[in-house]
Amino acid sequence: MSSFSAEFPTSPPAASDQYQALLQGMEQAFCRLEILFDAQGEAIDCLFLEANPAFERQTSLGNPVGKTMREMNAAYAGPWVRSYSAVVRGGQSVHFEQESTAGGSWYDIFAAPVGPPGSPQVAVLFSDISERKRRERSLRCLADITSDLNGLPEVAALVPAVAARLGAHLRLATCYFIGLDDATARVQVLGGWHQPDVPPLPPEADLAQCLPPGTIRALRAGETVAVADAPTPPAGACMSLGGAYVVAPVHREGTWRHLLLATAGTSRAWHPEEIELLQEAALRLGTRLARARAEDALRESEELFRAVANLVPEFLWRNDAQGHTSWLNQRWTAYTGQSLPEAVGDGWLDAIHPDDRVQTTANFRAALVAGHPLRQEHRIRDHAGVYRWFMVQALPVLDPQGRIKEWLGSATDIHERKQLEEQLLAFNGQLERQVAERTRALQKSNHLLQAITKTQTVALSAFQAVRNAGGHIIDLEYLFSNERPDASPGNAAAPGSRYLARFPEAERAGFLPSYRRVIETGAMEDLELLYSDAHRTGWYRSIATRLGDGVLVSSEDITARKQAEQERATTLQLLEQVEVVAGLGSWRYDVATGALAWSEGLYRLFELPLGTPVTPRVYLDYVVPDDRPIAECLLQKLVGAPSGFEKTMRIQVGGRLKTIRIKAVVTYYEKGQPTQVLGVDLDLSELKRLEAENLHMRLHQQQERIAAVLEAQEEERRRVAETLHNGLGQVLYAAKLQLDQLNMTPLREASPALATARREADRLLSEAIMQTRTISHELTPGSVAEFGLAVALRDICRGLSSPQLHWQCLVHLDDDEPPLPQPLQVAVYRLAQELAQNIVKHARARHAALEVETLPGWVVLRSEDDGQGFEPSRSTSGIGLKTLRHRVALLGGTVHLTSGVGQGTQVQVRIPLPPS
Repeated sequence: MSSFSAEFPTSPPAASDQYQALLQGMEQAFCRLEILFDAQGEAIDCLFLEANPAFERQTSLGNPVGKTMREMNAAYAGPWVRSYSAVVRGGQSVHFEQESTAGGSWYDIFAAPVGPPGSPQVAVLFSDISERKRRERSLRCLADITSDLNGLPEVAALVPAVAARLGAHLRLATCYFIGLDDATARVQVLGGWHQPDVPPLPPEADLAQCLPPGTIRALRAGETVAVADAPTPPAGACMSLGGAYVVAPVHREGTWRHLLLATAGTSRAWHPEEIELLQEAALRLGTRLARARAEDALRESEELFRAVANLVPEFLWRNDAQGHTSWLNQRWTAYTGQSLPEAVGDGWLDAIHPDDRVQTTANFRAALVAGHPLRQEHRIRDHAGVYRWFMVQALPVLDPQGRIKEWLGSATDIHERKQLEEQLLAFNGQLERQVAERTRALQKSNHLLQAITKTQTVALSAFQAVRNAGGHIIDLEYLFSNERPDASPGNAAAPGSRYLARFPEAERAGFLPSYRRVIETGAMEDLELLYSDAHRTGWYRSIATRLGDGVLVSSEDITARKQAEQERATTLQLLEQVEVVAGLGSWRYDVATGALAWSEGLYRLFELPLGTPVTPRVYLDYVVPDDRPIAECLLQKLVGAPSGFEKTMRIQVGGRLKTIRIKAVVTYYEKGQPTQVLGVDLDLSELKRLEAENLHMRLHQQQERIAAVLEAQEEERRRVAETLHNGLGQVLYAAKLQLDQLNMTPLREASPALATARREADRLLSEAIMQTRTISHELTPGSVAEFGLAVALRDICRGLSSPQLHWQCLVHLDDDEPPLPQPLQVAVYRLAQELAQNIVKHARARHAALEVETLPGWVVLRSEDDGQGFEPSRSTSGIGLKTLRHRVALLGGTVHLTSGVGQGTQVQVRIPLPPS
């Protein structure tokens, strides 16, 4: 700082012409002030004594001379009065920067006391530095954004962090970074920030619903749109753009891919440096996201490279720029028995034949120093200790600056070829003695080499480029080709012949352009192309690498694979149709990520919108309570310990009950670890309904047949009962009447024995008549039809009770259910009757019981006695038990018998009730 004092004219009229010209022409603002003090000596205001035009331009204060600062703007006068009064009190000039609280403007100020010592006047020379200050703040904000972009490891956190910085720096209402699919005109919010009282944007929307048409056109043209006062958007608009907003587009490779949207919520003017900050932030954010996608793609490419590298039969490896091995494929570890940690670095040398190690190391070091490709042959030991010859090749990989960043190498087994070469050397020794033998051996060796090339699984061809006068490649000339039956493009032609002569459509099909690019760029190409001419049509895979001013091509007919892929696509389409027709859906569960993917058919089965996110717990959401343990078991087999399963359960979908069968199988990695679970869900609801209807129909038909059989049996019993009663019974009664008319007195006198026989005959006739009546009554149970089953059963117990055998009868019929059908009552009565007669005839019991009970869907008949019992396994041939089982089986029921010697007998008969 420097100090000075100066005297200025007290009023403009007294100033010189030069002074006035200087003030009027200055770009810097100038004013002369007088500090006003109160009685206590405190500065309270400033009076403007003089000001140049630049003052009014930079402060927007018109005609200040003669007015006080508080008159002009009392709200912001305080800080300025304090600053200028300090200059008067200090008596020294001051250079400082200060922000105006009124409009947010910044000023670079040089203030000095003027006039004689003690004068309250101050001369002020200042410039508006608001734009510079804003740029400095923008640069600091941009530096912070760059730090976020470089420092945050998670891509998902980048956008919110950057948006929050921009929102705080520019005092925004919202700030969003949005992805755009220009083809479908759909936008997707990738992240952002908003004030707490501002609602967030929807995650996806149509572009036309978000921005005005004019704004969209400008953005598509690459222009940033800044609006200071936008009208309130119509109802339904996805973005609230009322007030001020800025939209900065991000174009990449000629395509509009992203946009940065910043809104202020109210009207405001956007400074150029603010717009530039938003543009630069959008560009850097888009670049960072593109880099993240590129890194993801690189990782996928690395994984694909390693997978392919482990499939090829050769040994493959990678070395760093200094030649240290960093990776080898699985072929190396499987062949040598070395683990990867043992082989990396220089550990692979342990598998090289001791006689070859020194030369191998020297050759590789020479290649490293020169940066040239390496090609050599040496022997490598397998895991059993046997050495085989290999052709080793290594190529340097260069960075964009031409520096070697790594080496890629391969080793091809040439042991058989080396053996052949050794044989050829042996043959040469003999050929020196006999020309004829030498010729025959050479021919034999030549035939053997041709056979080896013919056994290759792919077509191999080497070409020399044919160029025109301008140096452009117009054709290829065959140097070598092996013979393959598939005649793929680039295969089987005599050396010196032209490529296009053999394959005239190679230019149009893309083969020749591919080979041309390989020769000119040196980059290997692996393509699958369709070739068709008058002689052949098919798909071919072509792998081409530069060979001098030519190309080495490996080609393979992949028509069958392409057809298989087409058939697979057709099969998938048919599967989709089958899902629609059969009411099934398929799914795939990724064990590593826990992601569950459904087919379209499964979304139909669960009546969910296509694409709705689902997890394995969706089965718990839909399963009926009774089947929830099945769903929990299914979830455990998916998430807990993946395994195959087949389950049937019921789900509630849209108010309807569905029965589905779920079957799943597990696929595994090579090491036996589960990779995914594949499954299908089959809707069995219609099948279950048909089965129920069929069962109902069969049960109804069975009941009709049973009823017909029972009716026929009852009719036969009625006929027999009528015959006994009206036939045999009448005859017996008539015989008794005739016998009763014999006079007993003469018989007793004449022959007492004859009289006794007559009495016995009378007794037997009476008993026969009684038994006939009893049998007739039992054959026609009128009490069942007249009084019901309960009364008829009690009649059985009452009729069979005696001093030697006491009977108990229990009947429990559900009064809330309809009465049993009459044929079923008769059938139960007959079974009870037979069980009771068996007890009377065979049990030798003192107590017995009959019980009938109706249960849901069943009628149960039980008999029990405390008689002598028997061993069921030894007494299954009795006619009574067989008849009982036959009758019960005819009714669709079951018989359960429990007995033991001296333990009585219990019999339970269960007969299904006919469907209502």
